[in-house]
Amino acid sequence: GLLSSATDQSVKNDKRIRVVALFDNEEIGSRSAYGADSNLLGEALRRISIALNGNASEETIGLGMRNTFLISADMAHAVHPNYPSKHESNHAPEFHKGPVIKYNANQRYATTAATA
Repeated sequence: GLLSSATDQSVKNDKRIRVVALFDNEEIGSRSAYGADSNLLGEALRRISIALNGNASEETIGLGMRNTFLISADMAHAVHPNYPSKHESNHAPEFHKGPVIKYNANQRYATTAATA
């Protein structure tokens, strides 16, 4: 995993920056002051680029983004026993039965059935 890969030697020799971004308040919208749609992560990456490179040009930031590995993970609610009719019978999330691919018509999720 990520933490076990971060040995003193591997971090010392790695020229990449390892960043973990965890966002809260997604249930009320990514557009909160510190949600995933805020400028928090972008601003943090820009400041890191300035500190390490002396600049934060679009080219530098763009190169960093193209070399990024992203995992977007979110919680999914299992079927509520009092409201089973709210789910399709063949598509009902269950506890401990594997990942759930969520879809939103407004494309608010990073993962779709095609990209999962």
